Amino acid sequence: MPTSDGPTTNGKHSGEDRLLPALVDAVTALEDVSRGSERLVAQAQALVAARREGRAWEAILSEEESPRVSERLADCADAVGRVSSTVRRMQADVLYDSGMAMHRIGTLMGITRQRVAVLLKASADAKSAAVEESAAAQESRAVEESRAVEESRAVEESRAVEESRAVEESKVGEGPR
Repeated sequence: MPTSDGPTTNGKHSGEDRLLPALVDAVTALEDVSRGSERLVAQAQALVAARREGRAWEAILSEEESPRVSERLADCADAVGRVSSTVRRMQADVLYDSGMAMHRIGTLMGITRQRVAVLLKASADAKSAAVEESAAAQESRAVEESRAVEESRAVEESRAVEESRAVEESKVGEGPR
């Protein structure tokens, strides 16, 4: 059972919830599509009305404002397709990680076991790429930290040398007594 500390996997606390951000992205994309659909419907209705008035398609489509209905439809389909793909991968991944068999995941999601395997491979590939990206970022941070430490040491050494010179010069300026 989930605790107030977050989601669980196999009864244990999970360090990350991959499905939640995918669903949040889906909600955002669907809200964007919903807002844009009102303009799309109005624009398509205007095309229908023009055709019903007997106008030729060439004239109607030549005068259509940009972005055209076909462009808006493609943009909506692309946006929904992207988030749908991500959500399906994350759903399959979360269910598989929880111990569910691929055939059961397929039944639950309405897809074949083979499609589940493809989704899990895509998810694993995405995880691997994220790990590689994270490792590269960590290496870059380590190099930057090392440079900063070296610069700090160089500054400290330079200060020490300057102080040493100043002490020596003050001793030379005093001379023997």
